[in-house]
Amino acid sequence: MTQVNADDQLLAQYCELKLTGITTPFDSVSGLAVNIPLVSEIVKAASGPPIYKFRSTVPAYGDLTCMAGLSKTDKSLFTWWDEIAQGKREPKDGTLSVLDTTKAPKATWSITGALLTRLDISPMDMGEPKLATVTATFNCVSYKRMK
Repeated sequence: MTQVNADDQLLAQYCELKLTGITTPFDSVSGLAVNIPLVSEIVKAASGPPIYKFRSTVPAYGDLTCMAGLSKTDKSLFTWWDEIAQGKREPKDGTLSVLDTTKAPKATWSITGALLTRLDISPMDMGEPKLATVTATFNCVSYKRMK
């Protein structure tokens, strides 16, 4: 059994998603996942049991879902959404970083080909510190851990 080193665990306080032209600071990010399906092939042996061979297929990357408070001034997500609604589907590249309490990056992924596929605004509650939460979902071509 492998011993877990507590000092090696990533402890983060903030996340930061930076995409070309998008300036919205996100509070949380989920969906960082990759699935590489294996295709099995049965090779019939002349004698004995069949032999199974596995080969990898194209990786499928999970959709990133990000949440942020509704900004008073930043409209970059909504501008991008309007462009997409008008038929301009221009994917964006960028980075996703998890930051410590001093906002220094502790882990960073490069993101390729992110396309905004969903934009939701939670019900507006005048009694809450954040009037509303914006949830944005991005379909990504790929991402790779850099740090």
